[in-house]
This record gives sequence, structure tokens and C-alpha cells, in this order.
Amino acid sequence: MIALFFAMKGEAEPFIDALGLKGSGDISGYKVFSNENYILTITGMGKINAACAVTRILSLYEESIDLVVNIGTCAGEDKGHTYIINRISDIDSGRDFYPDMVYKTHFDEICLHTSDRYKKDSVFEDEFGPYVYDMEGAAVFAAASNFLSPDKINLIKTVSDSGDPDIVTRDYCIKLLMPSVKYTLKLIEGIASTSQEDPYNEADSFTSYYEEKLHCSEYMRNDLKHLIRFALSSDIDIKRIIDSYLPVKDRVEGKKVLEDVRQSLLQ
Repeated sequence: MIALFFAMKGEAEPFIDALGLKGSGDISGYKVFSNENYILTITGMGKINAACAVTRILSLYEESIDLVVNIGTCAGEDKGHTYIINRISDIDSGRDFYPDMVYKTHFDEICLHTSDRYKKDSVFEDEFGPYVYDMEGAAVFAAASNFLSPDKINLIKTVSDSGDPDIVTRDYCIKLLMPSVKYTLKLIEGIASTSQEDPYNEADSFTSYYEEKLHCSEYMRNDLKHLIRFALSSDIDIKRIIDSYLPVKDRVEGKKVLEDVRQSLLQ
């Protein structure tokens, strides 16, 4: 089963109609729609609502759900453009997340910044390049990561505005997202039909090899693992990059290497 999460009803309605989903009532206050292949949940806005909804649904349906997709609107420069997210930066916590892009798509990729605060400016580029902005994506990914591997969590965002949330009404969302519904569902079904073979054997092997050389703490090891998975899914020679920094004398130097590797991957 594929779990879809939307912040607002207007974002979800084109997909409810296209998939023929039926209302399944409320689960812990969250509106749920489903059929035999999909379960769709409207989380409400903000990171707390998103994290709670994802955790609740995945706790109840953990054995049935194979893929999580967060779909919705975002702030950005190119209004109407739909992106698949390849990096997520939680502005409030400073944490970064890396969806594993195992399935090759024709959608443009971009970084997503997430915060509980509305964006107050029209700047959509940081030191790594362009980004879009929302209020739920990082929380969805973090919560879903407790249940599924990163290749089974995807975020698809359509630019609705450049920092003016007042225009993002129900009718506006429906009109904005309707043209991309068919292509988004085709993408989701393609991801879901990808071979279920474990894509991480090589990544786990690399992590085991390099964690000692970089003097990794547990937190650093998880960071290293995500960077390696991201690199391998993007056909980047991560071994060559890390080897260029060796030997590393201590954990402080190892942390710096991880940050340099991250910046190298995102260039």
C-alpha cells in the first residue's frame, strides 16, 4: 500500500478524485481516504501536525505500507513547477535529510527548506543552490524514517507562491495541482514498482569501512551512511571523494570531512 500525506484538503482533492478514494473517517483527528492500494491522510499544516499524522498512520499500518509520499505546495521562484526533493533542510533544528533517489525520474530535483515559520522574503537560494520552502516536509521525512528506509520516502512539491501564503486557498491549490496529477501518480507507481531488492548492501559495506577511518560517533555514522547512500543513488564515486581526505587523525577532523563531503555532493 502507498501512503500519501498532504497538509491541506485542497492539495489532496485532485488526487482523491483521480484515484477514486473513499473517506475512511478520522484517525486521531486526521481525515483519511483510501482504496485497496492507497491510503491518503490530510495532516494539517506545520511540522508537529505532520509528524504526528505520519507516526499515527504508519504505526497502525506498518505491515501494509511500502511507500510514503508527501505531496503539496511550496514557496519558490518558478510558480507552477513541480519538483521531486533530493535534500531536505530543517531550518529550525539544523538537520539535513537525504531521500535516496533510487528511481530515475524526469522531474527536476531540488532542495527543500522546512520551517514552522512562514517565509518572510523572496530569496530561494543558499550556498548549495536553489531551494523551495514548506512547513511540513522535514517532519514527514523524519517521522517516516522511523518505519521505512529512505528510498521508500519521497517528497513531491509544486511551487504555489513566492512567500505569500494568503493566496494559497483551496480553489487555488486544486487549480494549481490538477495538471500534474497524472504525471505525479505515474511517478509514484514507477517508484512503487521498482525492484524490492535491497539497494543498500554496498552502502552499508562502505559505511562499515569508513566509520572507523573517520573516527565516527553514532551520529556521525548515520550521517556518513546517508551521504554514501545519496552518492551511490546518484552514481557519484563516493569512495574517491572520501579517500582524498584520508588519513584522518581524530573525530573533530572526521566531522569536518563529512561536512566537506556533503558540500561536494551537493555542488
